[in-house]
Amino acid sequence: MKPKALLFLPYLAPYRVDILNELDNYFNLTVVFQFENAPEQNFNQTKLREQLKVKFVIFNTGFNIGTRQIRIGVYKLLNRYKPDVVFSNEYGLTSILLSCYKRLKIFDFIHLATTSDNVKMATETKWFRRIARTIVLSNTSGIVVYNKDVQEWYKKHFPKIIVRVCPNIQNPSFILKNIEAILERANKLKKQYKIEDTINILFVGRLHEVKGIQYLFKAFSKINNPLLRIILVGEGPFKQELQNLANKLGISNNIIWAGRHEHIDLLAWYKTSNFSILPSTHEPFGAVVNESLILGVPVLCSKYAGAKFYINQSMNGYIFNPLNEVDFTETLKKAINQYHSTPLDKNLMEYPFEESVEEYYKSYKEATQKL
Repeated sequence: MKPKALLFLPYLAPYRVDILNELDNYFNLTVVFQFENAPEQNFNQTKLREQLKVKFVIFNTGFNIGTRQIRIGVYKLLNRYKPDVVFSNEYGLTSILLSCYKRLKIFDFIHLATTSDNVKMATETKWFRRIARTIVLSNTSGIVVYNKDVQEWYKKHFPKIIVRVCPNIQNPSFILKNIEAILERANKLKKQYKIEDTINILFVGRLHEVKGIQYLFKAFSKINNPLLRIILVGEGPFKQELQNLANKLGISNNIIWAGRHEHIDLLAWYKTSNFSILPSTHEPFGAVVNESLILGVPVLCSKYAGAKFYINQSMNGYIFNPLNEVDFTETLKKAINQYHSTPLDKNLMEYPFEESVEEYYKSYKEATQKL
């Protein structure tokens, strides 16, 4: 019989569906979403929930302070589901409550935390989050993180807990099963936007200052090549500032403002591109890196993004510093020279999906053995 599990998450996003479905192979899983949708993005929840095979509940009793959830009724949830294991997300009030219930032995469950911290975030966290993290991790059996460097950091600073790695990745087989529809849509987009014979650089994400698109524009403006195009797939509060900057730099004619897309419409944009780019100055992971690599599209990844650990330098992309204009420009030039032809139809994500998700179950089993 599979152990009963509760997994707390803020909301359902496209890049979480595959991992949640895979976890159902190991647990009798119920996912607890604390928002109906992402506060800053309006994902198509109808489509996402059709793809989700696991049980879920929307746990929004209480109130929000910005993007912080203050939830009332954690006790009732635990009493209702009587889980063998609870995975809590980050170090908010819900995680603190769960750790207190565990400490006081009010409920009998294994408590495991999850975090999207990269090493920079873990090191430079603010004092109140540092206190909350200490409270939570003092009363948990372990934590699941996104990469091995973060794993080593947590092992060093919290040596008594189990630390395992499961990055925020998608199942390649689920993406690639739609490859014919993706390619058909991509070919239509190339014709529609007249980008069949151009060198296309793709950015996918919110148009927000922290995403570093302004640094991309400045580096791009240093390269004089009329065949280059930047494709921006996304919307956000920084759009007008970016449009003004593009006009100022004289690159407006080289930019395609594609708007926001999901599912096959989004994946098709990757296949219109020679390479993609994530120039964020702050990025816990960067699920777009995973999507791009699965579809065979190399990635220029910021050194500030957690997903940089899945870039094999010059083989499936490059890692660069978006805050260093010289480094950014030179990396962009190298990528243009290397990836000017159509990307190969092969999965460039050199990381196993099933084995990665199994780390959740291994964390649980190791915790039970320590009881």
